[in-house]
Amino acid sequence: MSCASSPLSEMGRPAPEELWGEHEEPTDAPKPVLPSIKFVKQKPLADQELYRGRILEGTGRHWIVEPEENPEELLECTVAGTVVSEEPDSSHVVAVGDLVSFVRTKERAPSGYPQGVIVQILRRHTKLTRYRRGEGKEQVLVSNADQLVILQAAAEPRYDRFLIDRYLIAAELGGLQALICLNKIDLGCPQQIREELRVYTDVLHVPLLLCSALTGEGIDSLRAVLQGKISILSGPSGVGKSTLANLLLGRELQRVGPISPKLRQGRHVTTMARMFRLPEGGYIVDTPGIRELFFWNITRDELEDFFPDFQPWAKECLYQPCSHIHEPGCAVRSAVEQGNIDSLRYDHYCRLWQSLPKYRYQWKHRR
Repeated sequence: MSCASSPLSEMGRPAPEELWGEHEEPTDAPKPVLPSIKFVKQKPLADQELYRGRILEGTGRHWIVEPEENPEELLECTVAGTVVSEEPDSSHVVAVGDLVSFVRTKERAPSGYPQGVIVQILRRHTKLTRYRRGEGKEQVLVSNADQLVILQAAAEPRYDRFLIDRYLIAAELGGLQALICLNKIDLGCPQQIREELRVYTDVLHVPLLLCSALTGEGIDSLRAVLQGKISILSGPSGVGKSTLANLLLGRELQRVGPISPKLRQGRHVTTMARMFRLPEGGYIVDTPGIRELFFWNITRDELEDFFPDFQPWAKECLYQPCSHIHEPGCAVRSAVEQGNIDSLRYDHYCRLWQSLPKYRYQWKHRR
């Protein structure tokens, strides 16, 4: 099996050179447009009375912050014109989950919350990010979480294994533990679903939970996994993220929307990430629906590192390094043909390989 000629790998997809260009790195490349917020490395002024907190939600201009000393009190904060950042790359704006230092102001926001100004962003320990094609940079969706719950549905819409594989890569890139949760199990056959997803549980050792927000099946198991941790609920629209969030929180805090009868897909209802404290301890982050998740700043040669199920055979390839796409004597392709490597996982690898650049600098010039 050769992925270079696979119709699933090439159908409707531009050639790699159309995306990236096979040229030398230009020395006079235009500099990216910097955000209006200035990030600096020095410590905040000593005469400022600083408070610590965690960002629960925000719109870009206003952010809801939970103070560390009194989690019951919420503040509405703006971001100072100059922000101290402990991040090595300070080009990212503030994100939900960020641990920040802020100063209090005397005014109250129109919402009734006390107001403050964020002056420092502390180092992010983990993050869920994606590549924003229009802006040519990484977007941090959520930071400082413990685990990523890859939320899919048994049906309406049916789970997408290609999206699952991309989420697994994003989780590893961001230092997050991953688990797969399938909602709407009342619409599917649990035994069949476990068999179809066996490569994740038996080979990749990713936990799989089956649940139903409608019948309550599996909800207690989900609660146990979430307890005491910061968990991101992420997946496409319509799989029931907000419904599950409301069920876990014990109250209606998130809007839910219907499934499109024409497309059998969900409609976007949640428009921004929001973090909530769970009654039994821990937090959940409900994120907007994601149909495409394109990760940031890896190359074709690095992609194999995110497919550990290839490793037992990759070292046996005739040519080293081997892309596992077109080289003769490729042990990985032979393992796929013999049924030792999941064929759909291999197809996903090929599709991702074709979408990635050969060199890291090409991320700056992706079209």
